[in-house]
Amino acid sequence: MARIIVVGGGVVGLCGALLLGRDGHQVTVLERDSAPAPAPEQAWQQWERRGVNQFRMPHFFQPRFREIMEANVPEVIPALIAGGATRVNPFRDAPAEFTGGFREGDERYDAITARRPVAEAVISGVVAADQHITVRRGVVVVGLLTGAPTSVGVPNVIGVRTATGEELTADLLDRTLLTV
Repeated sequence: MARIIVVGGGVVGLCGALLLGRDGHQVTVLERDSAPAPAPEQAWQQWERRGVNQFRMPHFFQPRFREIMEANVPEVIPALIAGGATRVNPFRDAPAEFTGGFREGDERYDAITARRPVAEAVISGVVAADQHITVRRGVVVVGLLTGAPTSVGVPNVIGVRTATGEELTADLLDRTLLTV
């Protein structure tokens, strides 16, 4: 399987790492903030993430996120609920006069909402239990390493350089996960 580097240990980076790790890839997550994730019940008051401007805002995880997690990393949604997240559904939660009432199949619109620190702490806990994922906190990525260009001249990214000068190579740095 591939060696993969994910730059950024926020919700998206961690979830991407989970999905890749579940496929058997060896994933290293590089996160510039050094503070480890606290327990979910302490995250709101005790966790500071200087690199995440929207850290104190509520997050809304769309129904498709819930479906993907339930299918691929089934422990995430129950862990989010146990950590304080709420399952919401406009057809179930709004007055029937507005929605026409809750009907069979409307559960597919269930979404999850949580305070960002709580959600990230919960997801960090699931990541920590995954044998295919290593999270390195306090690692600042300052540049990309490139190999031979592709046949059409596009640079081939093969790794990253950290602020300490360390060079890490991988088989994949997915552009959707790369936030340098």
